Parts: sequence; C-alpha cells; structure tokens
Amino acid sequence: MNNAVGIQIKRIKALSFFINESLARFDVPYKIEFSHSVSVNDELSLLFFTLRVFYYYPDKEGKANDLLLDLHVQNVFQVHDFKNYLQEDITKIALPPDVWITIVGLSMSHTRAILAQLTSGTILQDGIFPIMNVPDVAAKFFPDSFKGQFAELRPS
Repeated sequence: MNNAVGIQIKRIKALSFFINESLARFDVPYKIEFSHSVSVNDELSLLFFTLRVFYYYPDKEGKANDLLLDLHVQNVFQVHDFKNYLQEDITKIALPPDVWITIVGLSMSHTRAILAQLTSGTILQDGIFPIMNVPDVAAKFFPDSFKGQFAELRPS
C-alpha cells in the first residue's frame, strides 16, 4: 500500500524584497535568520508556504538592529487529497515529515535562486545563503508533525 502524499508546485514568487546597501560594513559580520508562515486554501487544495530570509547587524543584545536585507518568497503547492490532512476547523494540518522536508527544501532552493537574482549587481551579490540540513530546518519549523501530531498553521 502506497501512503505517499502527492504535491505539485503551482507558483513561486517574491512577495517583497528590501535591501539597504548603505548599511553594509565589511568589518562586522552580519547575521542571517529565517522564518516561515503557512496558510491554506482548502477548496483549491493549496498550501501557501512563505519563507522569509533577513540579514541584519545585531545590537548589543543580539537582536536585529540594522536590517540589511529582507526577502519573502511564497511557494504555492497543490496537495492531493488535501482535506484528509486538515483538521475540520482548518487551523492545523497533519502532513507527514517527509512532505514537510520536501516543501521546505524546495522553498529554500527557490529562495536561494530568487535571492541570487535580486542581489545581482549589489554589494550583497556574493552574500552567502547558508546550506543547511533541510530535515533539521523542517523539524524546527514543524515540530508537532515530526512527533506525529497536527502542525499549527501560521498565516502569512
């Protein structure tokens, strides 16, 4: 019996992009952070996964102080039999970990490509978008799914 969840990439787009080259300094390393949001359209069986990457110089407490770059990339996936994975009130979703790993991995790859395109010709064109262990990132983003539970949906 095959329990594979079928997904298809429907759309990829940069929702927003900001860069402030005047803040760039070469004597102080900048930090890179990621966040995500998820929303769904259950009628169309669509899952909207938005990945945010931002570069900043931390203040003395280590918090984001001077925002150097901010990019939001939305990846839209169609999920076969989507309603089988949603709670009735559509506030939580129960996709298997391997599906989240695929969604996060594809989204990170798309974000890396869009970031390279948008920073071309800027002071950050050689900026490093780190290569990360995708299963670890997916587990951090969706810990409940990796415990066999429903993951909380966080609207974009």
